[in-house]
Amino acid sequence: MDINPVDKKNEICKLLDDLEAEYEIHAFGEMNKDYEYLEEGNICITVLNPTCQYKLYIDLEYYGEFTLSYYKWHSHYFSDDMDYEVLYNDLKAILNNDKCTENISSKKRWIYSALKEIKDVESYNFKADKSLTGEFIKELKKVGGSVELFFWDCSKNVTIDI
Repeated sequence: MDINPVDKKNEICKLLDDLEAEYEIHAFGEMNKDYEYLEEGNICITVLNPTCQYKLYIDLEYYGEFTLSYYKWHSHYFSDDMDYEVLYNDLKAILNNDKCTENISSKKRWIYSALKEIKDVESYNFKADKSLTGEFIKELKKVGGSVELFFWDCSKNVTIDI
């Protein structure tokens, strides 16, 4: 069943309040350069990170889609009950440090980013990721690169040189 993402603003804000997250609400028409992209009727909930300068953004498009963005990762969610539940759970997992963004770059270019549940950073192996094609793995072996595991609590962040 389709839902209007803007109608979920209060529910998302309640979750943020329950998690004691500090946030701001921005809407179309504000004289703020960071939010000029918002179209009429759209809202951006900006969650302030107490551990670093990187904010989390929750875009709610009026009868459009949801977008969740953090650091170098973002994802779009359809405006239906099933995808909304995924967004809600992803948001909760990020803010509880149960998931982090995985950002893989070669020395030539950005390759890939995803939201991952990584329980043990010590045993993390980017090669085990089925999302990376053989072409990307070969490029990383040839020119080198890095993997960033970027958590909401930035003190947990890890960068692994390849």
